[in-house]
Amino acid sequence: MSSTLVSDAMRHASFNMVFQISTRITTFLLNIYILKYISAYILGVINVRLLLLYTTTQFISREPMRRVCISEAKSHRWPALINLIWLNIGFSFLFGYVLSYIWLNWVEQPDQQAFGYRTAVLLMPIIVAIEMVSEPMFIYCQLQNLVKIRINIEAIALVIRCVIMALFVQSYPMYAVIIFMSSLFISSVATTMMYHIYFAFKLSFGHYYSHFFPNRDMQPILDTSLLKLNFSFLLQTVIKQFLTEGEKFIMTFLNPMTFDDQGIFDIVNNLGSLAARFIFQPIEESAYILFGKLVVRGKHENQDRKKFKMAVETLRNLFKLMSLCGLIVLVFGFNYSQLGLKIYNEKHLGHGLAIILMRFHCIYIYFIAVNGVSETFTFAVMSKEQLDKFNIWLIGFSVIYLIVASLATSLIGASGLILANCVNMSCRILFSCSFIRQECIKNRSNENPVFGILPHPKVLAAFSVIFGLTRLSETILCCSHWGNSAVHVIFGAILFFLILRIIYRYEPYAIEMMNQIPLFKFFFKFIRKPKTN
Repeated sequence: MSSTLVSDAMRHASFNMVFQISTRITTFLLNIYILKYISAYILGVINVRLLLLYTTTQFISREPMRRVCISEAKSHRWPALINLIWLNIGFSFLFGYVLSYIWLNWVEQPDQQAFGYRTAVLLMPIIVAIEMVSEPMFIYCQLQNLVKIRINIEAIALVIRCVIMALFVQSYPMYAVIIFMSSLFISSVATTMMYHIYFAFKLSFGHYYSHFFPNRDMQPILDTSLLKLNFSFLLQTVIKQFLTEGEKFIMTFLNPMTFDDQGIFDIVNNLGSLAARFIFQPIEESAYILFGKLVVRGKHENQDRKKFKMAVETLRNLFKLMSLCGLIVLVFGFNYSQLGLKIYNEKHLGHGLAIILMRFHCIYIYFIAVNGVSETFTFAVMSKEQLDKFNIWLIGFSVIYLIVASLATSLIGASGLILANCVNMSCRILFSCSFIRQECIKNRSNENPVFGILPHPKVLAAFSVIFGLTRLSETILCCSHWGNSAVHVIFGAILFFLILRIIYRYEPYAIEMMNQIPLFKFFFKFIRKPKTN
């Protein structure tokens, strides 16, 4: 049964990964198109200021509740979970307007170029509240591994948003902020309507449609234990959001750069985090669900030995896989950043600050990869008391981040924000690895899955040599002439397949995990040695 859980979780991750890749490619193409018609200034207002308000309201409103529902799914208290979800919908509305007030009164306001900014800020809480109305259905899909339903709905919403932006920005670039907000509003309404229509008329899983609405007959109406756990996750989520979007908060509240530079920073930031979003995040989400099924939260001794062993082995394999993915992004991304940015948008990104920022991001991605795995296990296992203590540690990490970010930006400019993120991630990785080792000792496990982070010495040596070769190739061939750039790309492709072949030979744990993910399994069949009779 445990192996089936792993297989289901990784298949879930693969569907998510394909969707995330499609989403990012679509967004990538949309940004290329939009940059032809609007300035970096407007892009900074939309992608930094307004999207920060949107993601902060959305993430803090729904993430604690999602974690509670997934971790408590085994208790079969569906009515109690539904009541908690609907309580959070009201919370999201109130919390959103607190943030809107701050956005309109406590931070620097953009000039008349950003027409409609105030209206957009005031509409944001309504948009998030509309999305939250579909949360009961979203969580049910997650718990039942109904991935295709969620992906189809989110894909349609993405298409709606992109079509509206593409159609109207070309004709009315001066109203870009209003167009952005309208596209977000319409896609949010469409998402919620699709979930409710589907669950009302199409699904029959033993839950009537009315079961996704508050149950007033339940006594008590709200489960205090769930509320306490939700509050613990809430504190953690607030801190995590600040750490995740720290550079945007600093740009918004400390104002260290112009809106034009913020626009460039955000473009590079989004490009630099593509791997984290469409590869790492889906795997982390599926792993969190898997660990929640294999390990009992808060029971730090005498876990089911078979399930705990499966969890530890999966964690070790995930560490190995994510560490190698992070190294691939670091080695090849660092030395192909200049060419990639020139292709993307030479006018805004083909020189100077953008290239430096992208290279720093390639280093940062490695830390994101390792931290995502370590915290996935940690959050799935920690008791409420341990979560509360971890929140205190996160506050300390936030202080360290602020200090490093302030010092680094004054010394090296915008790159200091990414350097501060690397320091912050290092602190969180060390804490999580220490916790993981303690859990293994308490459950008499002789294996330390943290060692999965370390590549095989021959693989590490190969990465070092390939980094040097691609660095030399970029210096000689890139990027004055497209013919030379093409040779640079072909050379990199050869080295890329070479490192995959070396990984396939010397990293069996990583290959074991890849074989659970259909997307990786399909890709690696091209580098296997043919069997001989």
